[in-house]
Amino acid sequence: MSTPVAFHPGDMTTQPAPVPDRYLGVWNRTLLETADGRDERSQVWWLQTPRWHADLRIPPDRPDFSGVASLAECDNTQLAWLATQQGFCGLTQVTGEYCTWHRQLDFQPANGSRDIGRMVFDGERVTETGVDANYREIWQRLPRSRGDTAALEQVTENGALPSRPAWLFVAGDCFIYVQGRAQPLPAIATLYGMGDLTRLIAQTRPSRAQLLDWLNVEISFGHRNGPAPWRIEHSTLPFREGQPRRPPAPGPSAGNRSRQRTPLEDPRLEPGRFALRQDTRCFERAIAEPRPRYIAGTLPQAAAWRNSRPALRRNGEGEDARSSLLFPRLRPGF
Repeated sequence: MSTPVAFHPGDMTTQPAPVPDRYLGVWNRTLLETADGRDERSQVWWLQTPRWHADLRIPPDRPDFSGVASLAECDNTQLAWLATQQGFCGLTQVTGEYCTWHRQLDFQPANGSRDIGRMVFDGERVTETGVDANYREIWQRLPRSRGDTAALEQVTENGALPSRPAWLFVAGDCFIYVQGRAQPLPAIATLYGMGDLTRLIAQTRPSRAQLLDWLNVEISFGHRNGPAPWRIEHSTLPFREGQPRRPPAPGPSAGNRSRQRTPLEDPRLEPGRFALRQDTRCFERAIAEPRPRYIAGTLPQAAAWRNSRPALRRNGEGEDARSSLLFPRLRPGF
């Protein structure tokens, strides 16, 4: 039996190889079976690029959030339900029929266990069986998620990571946007492997302000095209859902050095201010039109966004050999 080879997700020299093409796209979970029963009501999406994944899990019986415009406006019942949500993003490692999801950001506290599944593909459907946990999940690929993929990570102008980590993942016509907490959860959550935000809240009794900080994690899913381009359809922050998206607009000229909002600083997530282009492929369609300015350089240099990985694929054709030398990067304001 093949088992995953250990690697350190934070080490750029030991990242896993790109996943097989059959993994790429957005998968909607249709069934979860555990020892506690079946779940066919939760809304779950898993987006997979060649190396990165993002996952959003919204449980059933959500309270009514009508008229709520922010976390501060939520009542105690709404906040308690928000704490039951799940979602994460990170690097994906595939060894034979086994897939390991190495989480770099997680809505819930770490529980100390590995996330490994045995994957059996059947066309546009895959069955995942837990290796370190007793569960079975059935996933169906969304047809509109086939096509280009991209993984972008926000950085500051000097190339450093911002106080709140943020990523934008794209597969075909679908996207998932992720923005983490300003501060990590308290060490006690990781130390004891709680794995349950509700339990952490019950044991630590945080102030309301602290609780709002813990819940301020955005994982949003939507489509880039259609009647409402870039509209968020499902989110860990319900008041984000249904927000209209502006049509893509060109960024400032190279000579304009004025500081403008990056896409992640703008709560409307304006898609026209960022884009991605491969010099040998029309890859800008993976993010937004119009075409961005192409800048050659190395990954650590200043940019509003950077490629989370240089490996980019188009319609399963494989990696561009030049992508390890030339990184499409974006200046602030694009």
